[in-house]
Amino acid sequence: MSADGRVSIWYVLERLEDVRTQTDLDDFMKELREVVIDYEKSIGNITEDFDIHAALKDVKIDYIERALRKSGNNYTRAAEILGMSNRQTLKNWAKELGK
Repeated sequence: MSADGRVSIWYVLERLEDVRTQTDLDDFMKELREVVIDYEKSIGNITEDFDIHAALKDVKIDYIERALRKSGNNYTRAAEILGMSNRQTLKNWAKELGK
């Protein structure tokens, strides 16, 4: 958290890193939503043009890319890192997100 009480996106990602080992994808997504809400609260009122779907998409893309880098582009291992049940789930997410 910065001196003015605002939360940086890196703080958000660090919090998500803490829960990435969740075995239940629903729990991970719930935490992801809570982190995004906490982040938005920390930077003030959400503006009328705020798009939570775009914010969540950006976070998902970042985590997928990080997990793939960490796993040497091994989808099975990356899915495990993200707490997904299998590599096909990860591949489906990546495809939906344009990755």
